[in-house]
Amino acid sequence: MPILRRLLKTVWDFLRDHTRPVRHLVAYRIYRWPLEPNFDPDTVISFSAAGEDCVALGWLRNAGVELNKIRYLDVGASDPVALSNTMTMYIRGAKGVLVEPDVVMAEKLRSRRPRDIVVNAAVAFDERRTATLIRLHPSVFNTFSEAQAERVVTASVGWSASLSIVGRVDVKLIPINEIIEQHLDGVAPHFLSIDAESVDFAILQSLDFTRFRPWIICIEKSHSIAEFDRFLGSKGYRRMCETPHNGMFMLDPLPKSSS
Repeated sequence: MPILRRLLKTVWDFLRDHTRPVRHLVAYRIYRWPLEPNFDPDTVISFSAAGEDCVALGWLRNAGVELNKIRYLDVGASDPVALSNTMTMYIRGAKGVLVEPDVVMAEKLRSRRPRDIVVNAAVAFDERRTATLIRLHPSVFNTFSEAQAERVVTASVGWSASLSIVGRVDVKLIPINEIIEQHLDGVAPHFLSIDAESVDFAILQSLDFTRFRPWIICIEKSHSIAEFDRFLGSKGYRRMCETPHNGMFMLDPLPKSSS
């Protein structure tokens, strides 16, 4: 019997590992069924890595912003559902702008999130207006930094599924201020999410805070949280919370909506 159990386990492990991509595709297609789930008004479901979307949504609701009037800017949106900081707002009626340089993921975003504006580009982080995107599998780790790509690929060796570089492509870079002007009618979003794999802080620094002051900012901790505290503190923000990979900041005081 022990031999039989080991044999069955070996077969099971083989089938599980080799059918994972197909199973994930089927699950994704089922989830994309056009009917939206019917949520109770007080139900909040998180799609973020560590509940960042629920934190932001809770504070915006407390500030009196109606759900269908919430506007967001999601830099490095990647997947429309998995690990998304804006999906829970979207399914509650909000809408905004999704910036994604990977053309494959941009098409997925357009398919799953038709109410949003999808910008198939990246946000400028220096004077350049084009840069080479290093595409990895999975795409959530895509980056413009060779050093970052090498770090995550090396680190993934001990993970359940190793990362790999699948290609490089030149993409357009657009300043964040231009994106707000063109796609948000020149009005700062209620919620700004930045997940740009090592260039997050540079993008944040490029935002013109004299014109655009997002109510809440969620940003990947590519620098120390103390650096974000100092920079955003000088712009009138305070830290709301810190999660394993992100820092969250709000205007101090947080405005109250008149809507």
